[in-house]
Amino acid sequence: MSTSTKTIHGGQESTIRTSLVPLLHLGMIFVGTPYGPSTVAGPDGSRTPGPAEFEVYRNLGRRVARVATALGGKPRTA
Repeated sequence: MSTSTKTIHGGQESTIRTSLVPLLHLGMIFVGTPYGPSTVAGPDGSRTPGPAEFEVYRNLGRRVARVATALGGKPRTA
């Protein structure tokens, strides 16, 4: 799960945490970073994720793949 807000204090953490409750209730397994990947879109929505954010996304993807494999999933090749 990822989120984006207008400002750095826009509630990214709250959005991710409150979205988790119904997903966990439905049996999903949460694999994440301390607050989940997020970005700040800027006041007019023109800012896009940069290299640091993409590194967080890649790390999370690797972690999800490791957990899925450990749970019996088969790794896929791109």
